[in-house]
Amino acid sequence: MEETEYDLMPIAVSWEDEARAAAFALLRSVPPEKRPDLDELAVFLHKWKPGLATSLCVKVAAEALERLD
Repeated sequence: MEETEYDLMPIAVSWEDEARAAAFALLRSVPPEKRPDLDELAVFLHKWKPGLATSLCVKVAAEALERLD
């Protein structure tokens, strides 16, 4: 099979996508009774990727918690 220019291009992933994946990974790794609340999850995301805006951390955390319930 011949390689095309698209095979050589990296897949673009946004910081929001990475943060969302990290939030879901964290939430799925702990029992429901020990899951972080919105503030704790937002702080985790901000510490995990210091370049993320606080508003994005809160948005992603809220979205993840809502989807998980």
